[in-house]
Amino acid sequence: MAKPNPPPKEDTWAFQPIGSPFPDNPVKAMGQQNMYVALWYKHGKPVHGRAWNNGGVVECSF
Repeated sequence: MAKPNPPPKEDTWAFQPIGSPFPDNPVKAMGQQNMYVALWYKHGKPVHGRAWNNGGVVECSF
C-alpha cells in the first residue's frame, strides 16, 4: 500500500494549466483519493474548485 503524502509544511501553490502534465508529489485534499484544491481568478476574484489527475493531465471543476 502506498504511503499517503505528508501534510504541507507551508501554503504553496503550483501553476498548472488545465490539460498540462500532472505535477509530481502534490498534496491531496484531506480524506480524498484523487482530489486536490484548485484556485482560479475570474475578473480578479479568487474562485476555489477541485482538481484531479485524469490519465496524467490536470482537470478541474469550479
